[in-house]
This record gives sequence, structure tokens and C-alpha cells, in this order.
Amino acid sequence: MSRLLRSCAPLRPGPERARAPTGARGEAARAVVRGSMEEPVREPVKRLMRASVRGRRNMPQVEPTGHLGRDPRRLCRGWEETPAEPSQGAAEVRETRRRHERRLVEVDSSRQQEYDFKMAQALEELRSQHDEQVRLYKLELEQTYQAKLDSAKLSSDQNDKAASAAREELKEARMRLESLSYQLSGLQKQASAAEDRIRELEEAMAGERDKFRKMLDAKEQEMTEMRDVMQQQLAEYQELLDVKLALDMEINAYRKLLEGEEERCGRPGGLGARSEEEGRGRRRGSGVRRVFQDQSLGNWRIKRQILEGEEIAYKFTPKYVLRAGQMVTVWAAGAGVAHSPPSTLVWKGQSSWGTGESFRTVLVNADGEEVAMRTVKQSSVVRENENGEEEEEEAEFGEEDLFHQQGDPRTTSRGCYVM
Repeated sequence: MSRLLRSCAPLRPGPERARAPTGARGEAARAVVRGSMEEPVREPVKRLMRASVRGRRNMPQVEPTGHLGRDPRRLCRGWEETPAEPSQGAAEVRETRRRHERRLVEVDSSRQQEYDFKMAQALEELRSQHDEQVRLYKLELEQTYQAKLDSAKLSSDQNDKAASAAREELKEARMRLESLSYQLSGLQKQASAAEDRIRELEEAMAGERDKFRKMLDAKEQEMTEMRDVMQQQLAEYQELLDVKLALDMEINAYRKLLEGEEERCGRPGGLGARSEEEGRGRRRGSGVRRVFQDQSLGNWRIKRQILEGEEIAYKFTPKYVLRAGQMVTVWAAGAGVAHSPPSTLVWKGQSSWGTGESFRTVLVNADGEEVAMRTVKQSSVVRENENGEEEEEEAEFGEEDLFHQQGDPRTTSRGCYVM
């Protein structure tokens, strides 16, 4: 009875019916059943299991025969209730059981074959998918490896080129360094020689400087002595000028006395026939300034006025200095004299100092004070020579006021000296 009940139970895979293949296929099947495979493998296995379950459900049921009825439990109860017929019921049960077992064996055999076929098909599909994945993975791995290998080769080539270039640059730098070292050695030698030469020149220059300083001191001493001698000579010259001035004044006095005597004696053609005729000669004069010490003539002026005419003035430059014992002459541009400062100056803006029978020349300093003044008048005198012929002579009479110094020879017909 227990066997019958077990046979009536729903069909489930057991050790007798689930004859799984051994080896690698068995392991793959168990892995599929356990659900340890990936999703693409689980799906066909699930479909296979559902088909197996549906097949078991569609299996033909055991048909109860005789008085047992359709319910196995009733069959069991009837067997218990009819102990009088044990042999007949047992035979029927055995027969039913045998038929049922044969039917189960046939169904299990067909289902097992179908299950094995589907399992093999799923495993083959799984193997093909796995092989395809392995192939793709291997191909991708090979491509990645080849790309990395190519990149590594390229990097290695670039590194080799960079290393070669660096070695070349290092070699060139070493050569340049050696060349520069040689040049530096040569320049250091030249610098050392130049320093020695500079030292020698400095020593020679110091010697020459001492020599020229001594010469300069000697020249200054000589100039001092010459200046003293010149001052002495100028003093003597000044005394001579004073004597000459006194003699000129005495001569003029004697001349006037002689003229007065001639007029008193009534000689014709004497000095009384002096005319007021205007002088016809054209004068080009100059202003002269002589001193016995250095005198700054900056912005000093020489003024000249003829009769009542317009006054003309020459102005010295602001930095002009007249050295002691020197004489300066200012010429008009029409005199034809070359400009040679500081002793000879040419007034380029004036062609002549002017002409006339009377003119006045004044030297004015920078403050507007008159330092010296000279007035010249021209007269004509008619005289008789030894043959009784009349001769006309021109004479100049000058008066000068010297505010600083006195004593200067009278000028000629071409000059005007102002002290």
C-alpha cells in the first residue's frame, strides 16, 4: 500500500529517474540545475524543466478496477474492510501496479531522452556562446595587447630618438664647453697681459704726470718772474708816458707862443689864418684799452659821437676779460682787419667809426659810468714855404679825461685811443 501511495504521488525527479550524465556534462547539468550559470544558460534549462513538469502532469492516471472505485484511499479502506478476500485484491493491486510502473518507465524513458536531448542542446548552445565569448574576449585581448605593444614600441622608439638627440646635444654641449674653456683660457691670458700693460702705462703716466707737474711749476715760476719784470717795465713805461705827456704839453705851449709871436709880428699866412674847413678825409678808428691788471670788460661799451650827429656804440661780450699788460683794439668792418681775439676785435655791424672835424669817444663800464673820454678836433693851417708858396696842413688837437689812469700817446689819423 505504501508503494501504491508513493506511485500515486506527483512525479518528481529522483535518484532513479534523474539519471544525469557523468563527467563534464554531468557537472554542467548540475550547474544549470543549481542556477549557478549565467542568465543566457538558465533560461533554456528553465524551459526544459517546465516542459518536464508539464509532461508528468499529462501522464495517464491509474484506472481503478473492480470494486475499489476511483479513489486509492477508498481502495485502501476497502482492503482493510474486506479481509475476507485478500488474495484477489492483492493480485489486482499488483497488476495495476505493474501496469502503472511500466507506464511510468516508458514515460520516464521518453522524458529522460527528451530531457537529455534538450540538455545536450542547451549545453551545446552554452558551449558555442561560451566559445564565442572566449573568442571575442581573446580577440579583444589580442587587439588590446597588440595596441599596447605598438604603443610601447612607439614610445620606445620615441624614447630612443629622444635619448639619441639628448646624447647628440650632450656631445655638442661638451664640445662647446671645451671650446669655450679654450677661449676662456685665451681671454684670461689676454686680460692678464692687458692688466700688466695697464699697470705699466699707469706707472708711466704717473711718472709723466710728476714730470709735467714739475715743468708746470717751473713755468708758473717763470711766468711769475716774467710778470714781475713786466710790471716793472710797465711802471717804467708809465713814467716815460708821463714824461712824454708833459713834454707834449710843453711843446703845445711853445707852439702857441710861437703862433702868437707870428700873429703879433704880422707875418702873412701865419697861424691866424686857420680855417674852420671840414676835414675831407674819412677816418676808420678803433678803441684801445690798456691796463696793468686783469680787467673784466663784460658788457662795457665804446661810444663815439661826431659833432652833433647820432651816437654809435660797440659793446663787449659778457665774458670778455682784458689781461694785465695787454691791449685790445676794436676795428670797424671797413678797415679790412682780420678778427683775432682777444687783442684784435672787429665790429662787424659797423663799416666805419665815422668822419668829421670833431668827435668824442667815451668808454662806459657795465654800470653806465664813464671810465675814460677823449675829444679830437681837426683844423687847417695855411703856411708859406721857403719859395713863398702857401701850403695847407691839417692838425689834430685832442683833449682827454682819464678817470683811472693818465699817460697815453696821441693817436694817429686812423685811431682813437681811450684809456
